[in-house]
Amino acid sequence: MTLKIRESATPLSEKQLAAAERTMGVQFAADYRAFLLKHNGGQPKPGNMLFKREGKTHRYEIETFFAIGAGSETEDLQWNFNCYKGSEPRLPQRMLPIAGDGFGNLFCLSLSSADQGKIYFWEHDGEDATDSRLVLVADSFGELLAGLGQNLVDAASSNPEAWGDPDVARQFVEASANVNLAFADGRTPLHVAAYEGSADAVRLLLASGARVRVWDHRDCTALHYAIRSRNFETIKLLLDAGEDLHAKAEGGPPQPAEPAMTQDMLRRSSIARKFMGNQPLGPEDLEGLPPERLEQISQLQKLARERDTNNSDAAGEFTKRLGEFIRGDMSFTDFRKQVHAAAQQLVVRKVQSAAEVLEALFDEELKDKVNAYAAQRRQTARPDHSS
Repeated sequence: MTLKIRESATPLSEKQLAAAERTMGVQFAADYRAFLLKHNGGQPKPGNMLFKREGKTHRYEIETFFAIGAGSETEDLQWNFNCYKGSEPRLPQRMLPIAGDGFGNLFCLSLSSADQGKIYFWEHDGEDATDSRLVLVADSFGELLAGLGQNLVDAASSNPEAWGDPDVARQFVEASANVNLAFADGRTPLHVAAYEGSADAVRLLLASGARVRVWDHRDCTALHYAIRSRNFETIKLLLDAGEDLHAKAEGGPPQPAEPAMTQDMLRRSSIARKFMGNQPLGPEDLEGLPPERLEQISQLQKLARERDTNNSDAAGEFTKRLGEFIRGDMSFTDFRKQVHAAAQQLVVRKVQSAAEVLEALFDEELKDKVNAYAAQRRQTARPDHSS
């Protein structure tokens, strides 16, 4: 997409530009000087840009580049220089404000020899003259302009994580980017939006034709990632669109065994849930357990029977022993962290169904809500033969 600069101020001569530098006591970077001589500020179209920093994609928007001798003082370079760097500076000393986003936030050019020419985004909220509110967005003014002119369709395929931001996803969709494109790991934009727990992005993608029940290279659908993000609204949207809690990848390899400690922890938590819900244990719960676990379970079953006769001492002992059974040698807090980590491992490994991820999360409230909603949908979808 070609970058255009509109509504620039009166063109500058080299002499006028040099005079402005002397007045402000600064020296502009060469690429920024060239821009002022060619355009002298103005409104960039497109004004949005995506930048990758530390593995994440960030979105910014420039409304106006400040000009020398602009008709409006808020769009004038020297006025902004005096405003933000006067007797009570609101910007770090080395920063020159060169553009704004229309919401009081600034894009600044560094004048320091340490990072000269780099472009930073400055968020006005707080307005302290330290680096704490600065975010590096470009290594040069030229890179900034190149980012503004980036083709959004190309950006959509080269910035997977950006699909998790609903505002960016909407720009991609409006630019006719493919909502069903597959990234290198087999994920689609819907997988990414679900992983980020962004209901707005998921809703937009589904309305734009995103396909459900697409398996990535880990044999996960978008529903697997939505459950991992624990966003119930996103899970509902995907179930409404046709995702299935119990669907399995056809011909996928079997799920690799988890480490023994993880398997033992998950099994203990599953058995404990049955105890707490007064549900009987089946042969599958006891098969292959070591003698010490079977002995613990036998004691718990005995205490549970005594508890059910309104024996308060037995009830207290049952609760204590159940906690020991669940935790093993760990504190309860550490145990929950370990089980949650194990649940996340299930997502990045081969899994059989989204229901297994849900079961492993150790989040009873979310599990009950999702299962109830899925059951409600099945009931609604069932044909009525009563008439």
